[in-house]
Amino acid sequence: MNDTATAPPPAANGQVAENDDCALVVAMGNYMELTPLRGPGPDAIRFCNWLREKGGLKLENIKLVDNDEPGRPVNSDIRDALIKLGVRMKKRRGRRLYFYYAGHGLGPSFNDVALVPADAAQDLLVETCLGLNQCIDFFVKTGFFDELVVFMDCCREREEVPTIGLPFSFKEPFEDAKQVNHFVLMAAGDGAKSFEVRTLTEEEESQFRGLMTSALIEGLSGAPGAIDPDNNVTSASLSHYVATRVQEQARERGLPQAIDRPKPPAKEIVFYAVPADKIPTIELPLVVGPHSAGKSIMILNSSTGEMITEDPRQEGEVITVVLKGNARYQLIVPGHQPAVIDPATLPSKPGNVQLP
Repeated sequence: MNDTATAPPPAANGQVAENDDCALVVAMGNYMELTPLRGPGPDAIRFCNWLREKGGLKLENIKLVDNDEPGRPVNSDIRDALIKLGVRMKKRRGRRLYFYYAGHGLGPSFNDVALVPADAAQDLLVETCLGLNQCIDFFVKTGFFDELVVFMDCCREREEVPTIGLPFSFKEPFEDAKQVNHFVLMAAGDGAKSFEVRTLTEEEESQFRGLMTSALIEGLSGAPGAIDPDNNVTSASLSHYVATRVQEQARERGLPQAIDRPKPPAKEIVFYAVPADKIPTIELPLVVGPHSAGKSIMILNSSTGEMITEDPRQEGEVITVVLKGNARYQLIVPGHQPAVIDPATLPSKPGNVQLP
């Protein structure tokens, strides 16, 4: 059995964190009366690993709320984790709080999520589920953190369930508290479902993963299409990447899942500054068609204005262009409408793209 609010595994690369960011990472999978989920536990561990390796968090500032025991974790485990993060100190705790949740969720209203604890029963949901809006309201009003980042990998199917807030009586900002900048990314839109799918690891082991969390960790780690022209993974670039990747992955599997496009934060949030020598590239093979042979093919970097020009001579010729993962491109063939090339929509090894 795993203890709740325990520390996640240390960073694999031994990187020493320097910031005062904190994280509450909640995995609800071992439901007793509702359908158990197999993805939240492993997904939460992967997110914790990102927090250590690329997010720069200290180990003691990450609280993982997970448990192998049926019917756990419960709401009191979340409360205990927040106490360990210092919310009872009633003073500024750090720059940023990450709140990640994977588990069952319901949509009591068009803009709220009810977080369903592992001991919940279908006919006993009244005053059982934490309300996301009430949780956000608590941190925005108290100002323990300058920024609040929320990632919700759960369904939002409509059910009018009364929700509860965090069990702390203090709800006013402490002295000199800043206005809190917050960002929320949800796996599903109002009334919609999210899904976990079976995938193969590098060791060919079968695992279940949430579609949103898979895309989230790819994007946070600097996947092609998730990096902006300044080499940062930001709230804007991450939103675009996750929405695009989930849509692509869901379509491939025939699943009706689409990310709820988030409201931009008041100030752009940077999650990961990608080293210049770590910017990924994609090799994209273009097959020359009958209407593009003998013409100059141009690939325009929409961010920098840089142009790649190729002059294929004959139909069937294959041109391989190398694209940077921190930009979107326009493919220009004379006499035809420009086509957008978005690295977020491309697999790591793209197949041939047929030109006109």
